[in-house]
Order: sequence, then structure tokens, then C-alpha cells
Amino acid sequence: MKRPNDLKIGFGVPGILSAESTWKLDDTGKEREAAWELYVELITRALVVKMAPGTGFVREYLTSAHQMFGITRDILRRHGSDIARPKPDGAYSFGLLAVATLNHVIRPRTEKWHPLLAAWEAERPEGRTPLDHERAWPQLAECQADLEAMRVTLERWAALLAQACGVPELDVAADRPDLA
Repeated sequence: MKRPNDLKIGFGVPGILSAESTWKLDDTGKEREAAWELYVELITRALVVKMAPGTGFVREYLTSAHQMFGITRDILRRHGSDIARPKPDGAYSFGLLAVATLNHVIRPRTEKWHPLLAAWEAERPEGRTPLDHERAWPQLAECQADLEAMRVTLERWAALLAQACGVPELDVAADRPDLA
């Protein structure tokens, strides 16, 4: 798979990122390296897997989403400021895309749902399993719908990262029996 230097943004964040813009990768390869690290983190987490009704824990999704802050910060620090430098013609950098994804896609969900779910979890009666209690949460459907919207955006972000690295979307390829 060819590794292009100019990538069309395949997702947007209203008022922040436009799907009409471009990510121009640097010539040093640092952005590709950072993209690979973040890509591996995203596709190996529940965050980009569609939550089937009646399965999994919302808590797992929220915890995984929160962990992306530390992971992304670490990647940004290790790869240095070059991966966040402004680009010509208003093109985005890896740093800008990564921080915008944290602050405008993930943060609104974790800030809203972590405390609400924690309050509900604190009310779990003795003898009720955590999963059964979560399934009884009156705000479960609303939370799952919001997390699904986040998942769709993160899935597109992961696809863009794969494209930047010149690799197939590994989470999709893993579902193909002909590759097993």
C-alpha cells in the first residue's frame, strides 16, 4: 500500500476539524511513526469495536477512552514538537489532529459519562453483579448512543492513521477468514 504524503481528512469535528482539509505528513517520518503508535493503540481497544446490545461494559469503554489521554500525551512528548508544527495552506499536522481528537471527541464523553456512571455504580445493591447493575442504569441507552458516535469518529481517525502508515486497516483485515 502506497504511503501518501497528503491525506484528505475523513472525519470532522464541528468547528474544529473539517473533512474538507488535508493532513500533510512531514518529510522526516516522525508523523508516520507517531501515527503508527496511535493506530496500534486505537485498533486494539474496545473504542473502535461496535458494542453489541447486551454485551460488554460501558465502564470498559469509558476507561479505555480515558487512557487515550496518557497514551497520546506520551506519543506527542516522545516524538517532539516537529509533529505539531503548522503546515502550509492550513493543512493539519499529526499533533493538531491528535489533540483535537482528545479534546473534542473523547473529552466531552468522559467528562459527561464518567461521573454519572460512577454515581450509579456507587448505588449497586449487594448481590447484584456489576454488569447487571450497569444494564439497569436508566441512562444506559443514551450513554451507549453517545459512545457509538465517538466510536464512529475514532474508527475514521484510525483509518486515516492506517492510510498515513501505508498499511491496510488491520482491524478490518483481522475479520477476513481468507487472511487467517
